[in-house]
Amino acid sequence: MSEEIQSFVLASLEAARPLPGATQADKLAYDYLDQGHIDSFSIMQLILTLEERFGIRFGQEDLESDEMRTVGGLAAIVERLSEGGAR
Repeated sequence: MSEEIQSFVLASLEAARPLPGATQADKLAYDYLDQGHIDSFSIMQLILTLEERFGIRFGQEDLESDEMRTVGGLAAIVERLSEGGAR
């Protein structure tokens, strides 16, 4: 996974408040949606920020995927989309 994307996603979510976890692997596995780490408005802002920063467009399937729920999953979606990949 791209270090740039991973770092950007982590920093974006930690701007709201620190992510729990002792290691980076713990933070990447964190289910930020179920835990209410950010509210629905902040989620939309995050999506727009990621789209603008990496020149991507999230599809409905991406937004509804289980992968979207975790920090690492979100970073993986961004990486896949930035490489022009589809699901």
